[in-house]
Amino acid sequence: MRKVSVSLVSGLVVIGLLLAACAPAAAPTPQTIVQTVEVPKEVVKEVVKEVVLTPTPAAEAPMAETYARNETLYTSGTQWGPPSSWNPFNLGGYAMGTIGLVYETAFIYDPLKNEYLPWLAESGTWTSDTVYEMKVRKGVTWTDGKPLTAADVKFTFEIGKSAPVNISTVWRYLDSIEQVDDYTLKFNFKTTLYQQWGNTLYTTAIVPQHIWSTFSTDAIVSGANENPIGSGPYKFDSYDQSRMIWVKNDNWWGKSALNLDPKPKRIVDIVNGSNDVALGMVLQGGLDLSNNPALLQTIRPTAAVISNGPRKGAHPAVVGALRAAGTKAIYQLHRNLGAGDTEQTDRARIANLLAECNGEYVVARVAPDGRSFTLQIGANGTPERFEVRKK
Repeated sequence: MRKVSVSLVSGLVVIGLLLAACAPAAAPTPQTIVQTVEVPKEVVKEVVKEVVLTPTPAAEAPMAETYARNETLYTSGTQWGPPSSWNPFNLGGYAMGTIGLVYETAFIYDPLKNEYLPWLAESGTWTSDTVYEMKVRKGVTWTDGKPLTAADVKFTFEIGKSAPVNISTVWRYLDSIEQVDDYTLKFNFKTTLYQQWGNTLYTTAIVPQHIWSTFSTDAIVSGANENPIGSGPYKFDSYDQSRMIWVKNDNWWGKSALNLDPKPKRIVDIVNGSNDVALGMVLQGGLDLSNNPALLQTIRPTAAVISNGPRKGAHPAVVGALRAAGTKAIYQLHRNLGAGDTEQTDRARIANLLAECNGEYVVARVAPDGRSFTLQIGANGTPERFEVRKK
């Protein structure tokens, strides 16, 4: 049986720290200056004076602040330019971590278990064919100390009714939202699209009503929203042209409610300005996580398995890099492959992107130790074992 190496790619990020040293100013050189001066008795004399000109020292360029390495996570790979937006509705334009570290969603999705896990929501239930009831988690606070309630969730979804944002499409099949109490909502649907609704629940960042209700439509759609107020495990710290710095939110609700306590005090995401620099930082241990497509070409995997969606690994740049690296097979985790299989949610099935995702199913079985897995192409195909490349 043929053994080949496999690269597992996920939507991760990496950061780099660039330090510039200032050269000391050269010592002043004495200069002789001849001046003609007028003296008493109207006698003109030529007087020679030696004058030392001392140049004003140039202001030193501020050096990037450094952080303790054992409490800082450095990431890179998705920030292609200086951070300029922290607006979760500015899809593709916000700084890494805006959604996830600062703004959170009602649910998160676990692709391994094919489950929607409650996050800001405590639960979600279809009480009828067209009514979905959500219980918002109690005890969650924004980083300014105000409580997060059902009013914030309702407000977030209703932004899509008045502003052209990504969640506007939900109102094609959602009729209304009823706030039952401070922590209960009822979503009333005109048409029930279960899969689309599930996707909306785990991709829509919830924003604070007391802040965003003061924004204009233009500010909601494209405003920078610098120094955002969120509910997540990290807060806005600072940024410059080369990096984005998030600092741990010590009062994050998840520490008590979920028994989760992120260890890095700071997460520093480095702007991915140079592939060579990114590769050098990875090799030297300056980066902890990277999703830089150029690194894939250096690894040159025989086969790759990537997760679905542009924010989870299957970005065109990633696929292009894998193709350029001569990868023989690119498998994409996919929940819906064929047009006639719209309700297919078998998490073990993935598609081969090099076959143009034509609906040919591939069954994947990962070994218990995570060092290899078996791919079976087609229902009657012969299982083939792949090994994960070791660095």
